Amino acid sequence: INQETYNRLLHLLASKMCCFPICIASWLVSSEHFGEQNLSRTRPSPLEVLDQFVSMPEGEDSDTRPFFAKRNIMMKNILTIMRKEIIALKQNEDCDNLTRLSASFTKLWDSMWTQSQLTLQGTKEMARLYSTGGTHWYVKMLISKLNSQVYSEEVSKCVDIVFSLMHIDLPACTLSLLINTIPTILSGDGHMESLCYPAGATLARLTVHCLAATLRSKNSGPYTPNKRKYRSVELSELCNQATVRVKLRKAGSGEAVPTLTNASQEQLIMKAHNSIYQMFNQICMTSNKNPKLEFVYSFIEESIKLEAADCCALLSPLTASVLYHLVRMEPARFPPQAMLRIFDTSSAKGRRNALTGLCLLRNIPPEKLPES
Repeated sequence: INQETYNRLLHLLASKMCCFPICIASWLVSSEHFGEQNLSRTRPSPLEVLDQFVSMPEGEDSDTRPFFAKRNIMMKNILTIMRKEIIALKQNEDCDNLTRLSASFTKLWDSMWTQSQLTLQGTKEMARLYSTGGTHWYVKMLISKLNSQVYSEEVSKCVDIVFSLMHIDLPACTLSLLINTIPTILSGDGHMESLCYPAGATLARLTVHCLAATLRSKNSGPYTPNKRKYRSVELSELCNQATVRVKLRKAGSGEAVPTLTNASQEQLIMKAHNSIYQMFNQICMTSNKNPKLEFVYSFIEESIKLEAADCCALLSPLTASVLYHLVRMEPARFPPQAMLRIFDTSSAKGRRNALTGLCLLRNIPPEKLPES
């Protein structure tokens, strides 16, 4: 049957026989739990049917039947309670699944950390965990391992491993890092420890390397073959989630973040690239020295260490006014060589901005300048 006939039958059941929808919902829930799994999605889920029954309008002749209004209210109350119980059960199952998935990830990570290398079998198993848990979960687990390191040698080793593991799907992981993880940290939602030393500088280094590699190869695909189909749709859903837009709004200018439909991978990467600098602009406006501002400084310093072409591509959205503001606050962190790398000296505007920055450094008192 088509969708119109299906909706008409559901409306007929709800408007004529109040007890029958409860029997149907109970049978669907039992069939979902004890019967064969609906892998092909050929039949609607119990939650979809419950939603339609609960939101169903009353029948046209409802006022002519005795006690129909009371029976209809009772039916909807019973179905609403069933719906809440199913949602709570699914949430508990999802939580248990993520717990088991996190345990598998930790076990595999410990094995990689002990061996100090990525084996082919370990990479395939990590790709399976990535496909099961999703991009946001995968990046969150990697960043948690990065924040758990303290000593410099272990931090450097961890950055290399995490950067390698992100190549399972580098564009998607970079998007998740830029539009989900970093906005969560910079908005101050209980993750400020991720900006403390050495975690903050380490996160900035990882972000720079991931973004530079993604910008260099904008059309790169995922390691997992099942992720290649409907690539643009998958990445658009990753960027257009409601929670992601809320985090970008809180960490940015506070304005609503529009959704991107039918955007290519390159467009989404450029949008995420610009969004992180919008957050940086808001952080620099306060002029207060804090872990967030230190993250911005670390990001620029790590970008300067790259090759000239990668450095210019990475710092291209950085406005000259924001950079001059950062120089005035911490001139010791910007030697003259850094000015020549930050701006594109092959263009007239880049040369003009670089000369303005060098003049700014010259006018700063000598005791505040960096040692040459």
